[in-house]
Amino acid sequence: GGDLRARMPPALAARADELGHLARDFDSMAARLEALVRSRERMLRNIAHELRSPLARLQVSSELARRDDGRLSVQLDRIEREIERLDGLVAHTLTLARLGAKGLPLQPLELVGVVQAVVEDARFEAAARGVSIEWTAPPPAMVMGDRVRLASAIDNVLRNAIRHTDPDAPIRVTLRTAGDRLELDIVDGGPGVPPDALPHLFEPFYRVRDDGRPDGEGSGLGLSIAMASIAAHGGGIAARNALPHGLWVGMWLPRAMAQASAPTRRAAA
Repeated sequence: GGDLRARMPPALAARADELGHLARDFDSMAARLEALVRSRERMLRNIAHELRSPLARLQVSSELARRDDGRLSVQLDRIEREIERLDGLVAHTLTLARLGAKGLPLQPLELVGVVQAVVEDARFEAAARGVSIEWTAPPPAMVMGDRVRLASAIDNVLRNAIRHTDPDAPIRVTLRTAGDRLELDIVDGGPGVPPDALPHLFEPFYRVRDDGRPDGEGSGLGLSIAMASIAAHGGGIAARNALPHGLWVGMWLPRAMAQASAPTRRAAA
């Protein structure tokens, strides 16, 4: 393989003629290619790391299951849980890869109903943890979207909030129209995250290793999938610490004035 750090000589890149423009374009292309390759290498390392832990636990459980100590059912249950974790990890990894590989078929979609369905479903998990979700449906609002992918993105963010919030502080879900776009905010009542972790929250497999926000649940891909899905819809997602505490995750999508009869289009990859 070549040296991805190679760049054109500075003197050539500084020229104002066509050679200078070509040199700068080459440097820009090389930098993007280097970042892409490094990102894929990091992804492969993370996948290998994430697979190693459940595989090691499977190996230990299988060895214990071979012992005739009257605890076979316990070990089989543990093996089943680890298999489910592996299956979920593979499924989430494939979802992330597909979102980055091709566009989504988009059609006129009423977003309020999508959010409403996600909130109602998430309230079951929230209730089991003693958490409440505050949500008041606004007037109908249209986007060009894929219902399944948008629902998955919102669900990933909301369930992340449920896992990390304080039961005494409700999760607030708000959808509003802001000019030519729709803005969806999800604010939990947890401890927030360290400031240096905020830029990494949407990186694949990244987990905040802090006593305030446990990192033992989930695959570490939920927020990455949410970001990729929202980006495939032409929108954006961001996170910041809320005041006095908690984490705010905001998503925005282009507003669509199209009616249900409008033709389907495909989002750019």
